[in-house]
Amino acid sequence: MLKTKHRHLVAAAWAIFLGSCVSGPLSAEDYPLVGTWVVDFKKTAESLDNEDQAKGFLNASQGIKLEMVYRPDGSVVFTKYYGDESESFSGKYKIEKRAGDEFVMEVMTPHKGIRFEQIYQAPQDFLDESVLMKGTFREHYPKSESFGLAQGDLVIEVFYENLSDDQKAAIGKQQQGAEAPVAVAGILGKSSIEDDEVYFIEAKGIRWGKFRTDQLKVKLIDENHCQMDALGLGMRFIWQRIK
Repeated sequence: MLKTKHRHLVAAAWAIFLGSCVSGPLSAEDYPLVGTWVVDFKKTAESLDNEDQAKGFLNASQGIKLEMVYRPDGSVVFTKYYGDESESFSGKYKIEKRAGDEFVMEVMTPHKGIRFEQIYQAPQDFLDESVLMKGTFREHYPKSESFGLAQGDLVIEVFYENLSDDQKAAIGKQQQGAEAPVAVAGILGKSSIEDDEVYFIEAKGIRWGKFRTDQLKVKLIDENHCQMDALGLGMRFIWQRIK
């Protein structure tokens, strides 16, 4: 099976769904974070109480960019850039609680993802596009750096050449046929050497097991600055709206 020739740097990863429980539902247009936000590492460092921690934080953040894009249609994309590479998490958002300039958002990852039936019914909607698929880990093919992601009896081959060393190591630890739950984000491709419709995924992100529910806390500082958690990073950052 041939891999896609053109690699996409931006990862489609595990997605976000947020519930709302304020008095009266809020649409995306009601939410003041619509726009593109990036972490201001300098201001975040200044917000830390310890000078040594601030210096260490700035040193550790060299070459990293964190970006959140909140759109009026209710979708959100969180991207981590590492030099020329990137990894993204995308989905939908709504406010769970609201009190003045402070917000709480419930986050569950990943989103539902697509199924094999959708690919075969409308391949033009997914081919060469970012997709998210959930299933179970079936076969492992170390020589080709790939494994089989199963949805019932149907299996799609996932190539993981572009994943980090840690993610590759996690794949290597999986037992053949153990059916470990897994979600894969990447680019859907189609083999050009078989007559049948044979699809595969070039993985850009992967997550194992059952998925937890998190909450993001947001505090608006002014129109273009806020203090907000970052998905999966376990701390609050100062963000600046750049557009």
